[in-house]
Amino acid sequence: MAEPTTDDWLDIAAGYFEKAQFPNCAGAVDGKHIRLECPKNSGTFYYNYKQYFSLILMAICDSNDCFRIIDVDSYGKESDCNVFKQSVFGKKLYGCCTMDDLTNERGTGNSSTNAKEVREHFVKYFNTPQHALKWQNKVIGK
Repeated sequence: MAEPTTDDWLDIAAGYFEKAQFPNCAGAVDGKHIRLECPKNSGTFYYNYKQYFSLILMAICDSNDCFRIIDVDSYGKESDCNVFKQSVFGKKLYGCCTMDDLTNERGTGNSSTNAKEVREHFVKYFNTPQHALKWQNKVIGK
């Protein structure tokens, strides 16, 4: 699977805006537990909260529901957040390479913007009447 280019990301964002009136959306992210037999000597690494052994498939899809990025090597015990941050895409997005770097939430791509500030910006943006989305009443920031 080829890595999406800048033009691909712009096309994906245009597709989401056209179909869902959601600006600057670069994809929909979700994960799926793939059941497996317990690998030898793995302890509880693959044992998930659903009470079975699995590895996690994480995917990012475009506005046509086509996979653009997939990651299939995370332990079943990992949280969605950690799976995303540890993926090649997540590391590029957060602009870092180690787990210690991930905890400071800095750098979206080439930007030095703090992730919390970005989230707060979008919450304020979508909670104004002129930018409200048809399918929602209010965006909640945490």
